[in-house]
Amino acid sequence: MQLDKSELIPHIKKTGGGHWLWRTGNKFAVIKRQGVQMSMRRAVWITFRGPISGNLQLSTKCGVKFCLNPKHLQLLPQGTANMLTHCLRGHRRSGANIYYNKGIAYCRACHLYHQLRYLRRTGRIR
Repeated sequence: MQLDKSELIPHIKKTGGGHWLWRTGNKFAVIKRQGVQMSMRRAVWITFRGPISGNLQLSTKCGVKFCLNPKHLQLLPQGTANMLTHCLRGHRRSGANIYYNKGIAYCRACHLYHQLRYLRRTGRIR
């Protein structure tokens, strides 16, 4: 289902970093047209970038879980979209090592490392 861009743009809030968020506040927004329901992420991709072929699924490259910007989306083979298994520093991306702040995934190990570095640098701990 291809939508007209003018149908989507009024419902998208553009934020810093080029992220596009759905204005309704639904975490995983869906749209229903002509009896067909699909995720907003999928509708945005089809509208701005073209059809999705085969068994590919969409994932964000930016780390913002609810981002709809087609430049921040990527197509991955079915079942691999959530298999981005390590952070940039090589820490395992597992449930216990990831936390979310404002929809962005962060690595707990990296966060702890940076907190300790800051505390040492400011003389609060040795």
